[in-house]
Amino acid sequence: MGYEFKKGGCRVILNIAIETLRSRIFKEYFWGVSLTMSIVDTIVGILAYYYVALFVQNAMERYVSAYGVSYAEYLLIGLMAGVIATFLQYSLYEGISLGYWASETDLYITSPIGLKGMLIGHMMFIALWESVILATYALAALMLGIPLHLENLPQIVLAILVASLPMIGIGLVSASDFTLFNAKRGSMTGKVFSILQRIFGGYYFPVGILPQQLHIVSYLLPHTYFYEAVRIAAFKGVWITQKPELLYPLTIQGIILLLLGVLLMKKAIDKAEETGDLSRWT
Repeated sequence: MGYEFKKGGCRVILNIAIETLRSRIFKEYFWGVSLTMSIVDTIVGILAYYYVALFVQNAMERYVSAYGVSYAEYLLIGLMAGVIATFLQYSLYEGISLGYWASETDLYITSPIGLKGMLIGHMMFIALWESVILATYALAALMLGIPLHLENLPQIVLAILVASLPMIGIGLVSASDFTLFNAKRGSMTGKVFSILQRIFGGYYFPVGILPQQLHIVSYLLPHTYFYEAVRIAAFKGVWITQKPELLYPLTIQGIILLLLGVLLMKKAIDKAEETGDLSRWT
């Protein structure tokens, strides 16, 4: 028997989202030691990155001098932008996965309101957690004396909004893996892009460090333009609309990836309706 993804009232969906969020917060609070250790791990990671950045500052100088900042600043903005990119790319998949393993999909998939409220609730929790991580980065930056360039916040926000389009598309593709490829333990698409962005996307270091023959990979990745757009907005106060070499690739890649993501998600939903892949006990 097929499953039906039915429409529910906005108020009901919102109530379910809030209850799902409360449930997730309670579970994390209950496992307070794990939560605390996650934050401690983030702080230790920041300190490690900071001292590595100081160690290689001279070697990186010629690659980051065009931005007018230290390598520590360059790296910090990349790490913070990476938190946002990660949320956009993986939160929908994680929302489905959390609901599936908690057997919540079995409950909501056959209900009149469908999965929307549950997914929104889980994504709200993930957004809350990523906000904690961003706040931890910001606090660490203040303690270490690394400028956050908040005077350029409007430019940063616009850059993130535009650069988010391809990331959301990747997020839809990643989420479709759950049923299309039966990827219940992690998104194949997500893992591939996670590897590629760290090596070729300018996440840790400028792509100029890479051998010339590998630059083609960087230019094909939306992450390269994402991180560059955020960095020049932060460091130089440049609006992304003033940088067509960033605006056009992000817009084109955004349209392509969004269309692909919507198509694959539709196929994933159709498959779930036919096979019951979103039910843990099928």
